[in-house]
Amino acid sequence: MIRYQCEVCDRLKSPDNDWILGFAAERLGVTEARREITVIPRWDEMRARAVLAVHFCSDDCKQEYMARLFGEVPPDAGVTTKKRAVRAIAKKRLAAKKNKRRAA
Repeated sequence: MIRYQCEVCDRLKSPDNDWILGFAAERLGVTEARREITVIPRWDEMRARAVLAVHFCSDDCKQEYMARLFGEVPPDAGVTTKKRAVRAIAKKRLAAKKNKRRAA
């Protein structure tokens, strides 16, 4: 038995529902990454079993998936930001360094 599950909301497909079927692919190159999705006009049981097939229960779920895929919605997990360490120098030490430079 094959179960189809929505890519966004995890809802299961029942036989009487009309669902949206698409194919998503990502190609990573040396200098670029290419993402694409192709949505077919009608549900096809045989093509729905393909490796790259994506299943959606509604148009809203399809739109949300595409927004995530193409980066319109920032991802929640796995985001790291670069932090820069800044060293604070007390005013007295800074003034002492300037005085030493002048004396030399």
